[in-house]
Amino acid sequence: LASTVSLYHQVELRDLFEKGKSENFSSDQIAGFMVNRKLYEKIQPVETILENIKKEYTKDEVDPKELESAVSAVLQEQPKAVANYKAGKTQVIGFLIGMVSKKLGKKVDPTTMVEAIKKKLV
Repeated sequence: LASTVSLYHQVELRDLFEKGKSENFSSDQIAGFMVNRKLYEKIQPVETILENIKKEYTKDEVDPKELESAVSAVLQEQPKAVANYKAGKTQVIGFLIGMVSKKLGKKVDPTTMVEAIKKKLV
């Protein structure tokens, strides 16, 4: 890849990674975002890319009571998923995370949601 990237673009990439790190994004997050969005095929200003990375990785704050309420509602609406989880099919947690996110209408840290879901399932 480096041999096909002009010196100008190499400088832009370096700036992107430096600015991204100053915003607390890891190199893996930046590179993953670029590859997944095929940004290597498009020329965009560093600031635009960083704004898009912020939108992708920044999670919304959620009130614990709001999260608990959403989890309770989803578990009541999805008895089959609850039964599957209790039967040992733990991969259903991903589905429940998606349903809770949809109900909240926010991007919440998945770890926080897993903890809230498991707490209700016990």
